[in-house]
This record gives sequence, structure tokens and C-alpha cells, in this order.
Amino acid sequence: MAKVLRLFACMLSLALFLSLAPAGYSLAGAADEAACETAAFEPSPGAAQNGAPGAASGTSEKKLLPLHEINERVAEYGSMTIEGMKPEDYDASQSLVWTPLNTAGEPRPIDINLSEPMNFSVFEERMRNLDKYEGVEVSVIGKSAMGRNIYMVKVAPGGEEGKPIIMLSGNVHAREFAGADYLTKILNDTVRKSQTDPKTRSLLEKVVIVAVPLVNPDGREMIINGGNRNRKSNANGVDLNRAMPAANAGQLSKGVKRVKNFSTKPGLYFFAGYNLGSESETRAMIKWFDYYVPKAFVYIDLHQQGGSQYYNKPFSSAKSDSLSKDFAKRINLLLKKGYRLVSESKYFGLNGDGGTMTDYARSVAEGFRYSYAYGRLTLGIDGEETPLVVFKDIDDRMQYYNPANASFRAVTIEIGRSPSYLGAGSRARALRKREYKKYGWDGFLTGVIGNVLALQPQ
Repeated sequence: MAKVLRLFACMLSLALFLSLAPAGYSLAGAADEAACETAAFEPSPGAAQNGAPGAASGTSEKKLLPLHEINERVAEYGSMTIEGMKPEDYDASQSLVWTPLNTAGEPRPIDINLSEPMNFSVFEERMRNLDKYEGVEVSVIGKSAMGRNIYMVKVAPGGEEGKPIIMLSGNVHAREFAGADYLTKILNDTVRKSQTDPKTRSLLEKVVIVAVPLVNPDGREMIINGGNRNRKSNANGVDLNRAMPAANAGQLSKGVKRVKNFSTKPGLYFFAGYNLGSESETRAMIKWFDYYVPKAFVYIDLHQQGGSQYYNKPFSSAKSDSLSKDFAKRINLLLKKGYRLVSESKYFGLNGDGGTMTDYARSVAEGFRYSYAYGRLTLGIDGEETPLVVFKDIDDRMQYYNPANASFRAVTIEIGRSPSYLGAGSRARALRKREYKKYGWDGFLTGVIGNVLALQPQ
């Protein structure tokens, strides 16, 4: 009843305003409808959202609402399909401390052959060797479910102040080995080349690169040790690229069918967890995104699903999508037109599926903040936490648009041409090595840097 009264009051006020307006005066119908729709929505308890971009809203109580109660609130617009991130898990992500390796000694010149296997021990050795280079810092930013380190490589030989930031990540899905393999080789070879090549050194000095090459070390290692080669999940059976508490995570718009690739129990893929953000790997990435996205220029996530690039998020602003699309086009040219651009479907993110890492990054950039009540990022509308399912698209709420980073771009690159490229086998490694050479991945990082510098304000 309260909701009905609020809607009636809103419409009455609007009618009165229009009756008193000068002749010829009109309001944008979409904006008026949006205002009344927001008035009709039953908000979550708590104060207005505030604080750092991506950070928690200013709720008076750190209490996650049960899913059934949330669904009662949003029933007019749709429903939630996944329980939100627990407040204690979110707080744990924010309290993580990054620990630099500070590896002593001189770096060894390592030649990385993509046709040779790289288990976690070899990967760690390469991280330690990178850490020995001047201007490179490797840190542990979190732990996997089985206690393996999650590493971040920061390359900033020219210092960090005032430099554009490039974010890179890979291998969030266990079977998609190309992400960690390619990023490890790219970082190793580019840093090594910079020691003797002034042009490469000059490029690296003009930017800051932060990379998490291997997000899912447990799942990858399980495959290497003989586990199911189709595994995407971590050791707990959670698909880490569906577990992020992004603005669009686990929301089903009214009248939309739930995505088929959805699971309610642990397994090889598609399970977002019993709660969003339940995994230690996810918490490590949340802290990384919350820290870097508000000041980064671009984020590129490497996957392995068919020679393409995804650039848009239907819930994001048209401007944000345009910036990401432009950068994806630049990457396609850089990689010899080997990665066509693909647009996400209209209802992507409102079809019940969990949140991806690029979903979360774009959510943070667009000004969404974590809600303790909803357990995912929400938008502040009239001082209330409002989940995406209520309004569907930030372009319909531009009066509340307050981006944390209006120039942020995010692109997902899908390496590989078929399932034969997946996993740890010798044939898969040979195919990935051939693709690396064919499409010019050896010049990927310097090419990305060149494009980032070309787009800087003069």
C-alpha cells in the first residue's frame, strides 16, 4: 500500500506541475516515468550511498537481506537468482594486504616457449624472476581456495605519478590456459627487451601496467594434474567469472528467461556460489578492481572462447560502451584483425546469470557501490540503494549518473578457435603457440601502450 501511495503522490505532483507550466513547456517523458518508477520502488534500509568508488554504501547496519525478502521488494521488476555477497566477505576483501615479494638477486634472461607446459611451480619461478627487474614489483594480492598465491605484476620503470594505468588479467577459467600463458610471456619478453631496447624502455616509462596473469591457479593445476579438461571452476566448484557481486549479478528481469548456462550446485562450470563473492580468489580481485578501476585507462581480460572480443555492457552508459568499442577496434587492428567484435545481447546481465570480472570493473567505473543489504553493487537513486533490475540501464537514469571513471574502457579478448585449444595437452599448447605468432601477440603490450598514449588528452 505504501508503494502505491508513493506512486500516486508522484504522479499527482507531476500532473500539478505540468498544469502550471507555461504553454509549450514539456518534460522528457522517460525521465518523468523514471522518477515515478523510482518513487514506487521499495528501497533498502540505510542511508545514502557514499564513500570511495566501488566501496560499500553508508548503510547503518551491515546486514544482508535474505533472497526472499529482496525478491518481495523487486517483484514488480523481476527477481534475484543468487544470494548476495555476505558483508563479512566484502569487508574481508577490503582488508586484504598486498605483500611485495622483494626478490633479491639479478634476473635471468628466460626464453618462454608456449609449447612447453607451465605448472604452478614454473609460473611462480617466472613471477620471482620478473620481480628482480628494476621498475617491476610482483606482489601477492590474495590466496586461492587451496592456499596458492595470487600474483600481481606491476611494471612502472618511470614511476607511477600521473601515468595512465593499463590493467590486465587472465585464466579466471581453469581450462583457458592462454590467459596466463600469454600474459606471462608478454610481460617477461617486454620487460626483458626493455633492458636493451630504448624504444621499448621509453614506452614502459610512460605508463603503469598492473597484471594478474593467473586468477584461478587451483583449477588450472587440477587440469594439469589429470583433472577434467573442461573445468572452468576453482577448487570449490565455483565459476569465478560468475561470482563477482557486479551491478548486474544474479538478476532476472521480468519476462526474460533465465540463462541456460546456470547451476545451483558446485561443479565444473556455471555455479556462481551459494553467495556472490564467496571465494577467496573473488575477494582478491574485488580489492584489485576497487583500487585500480577508478584511476585506470583500460582493462583487458584474456579468455579463450573463439577469436572474438566483447566490449559492451547493456546496463552501462552509451558513452562507456563507445569508448570500449573503439579500443576493441584498435586491438583488432593490432592483432591483425584476428579478433572480431561481438556485442552482448540486450538482456545480458538481466538473465539471471552471475557477474563477470568485466561486469564488476564496469560497474565500479559507472559509480555503482556495494550494498550490504543487497550484497552486490547498486546505484544511489534519491539517496536509496537501487538494484539494476529496477531500472535496467544507466542511460535511463542519467540524472543519477556519477561515474567513478568516465574515461574507463574494458575489453574481453577470446583467444582460441575451438575446444582443441583448451587445457594442458601438447596439441592445445601447440595451437596456442601458433595463434600467438600468427596474430602478433609478441607486440601486443607495446601496441596497447601506443594506443593508450595516442588517446591521452593533449
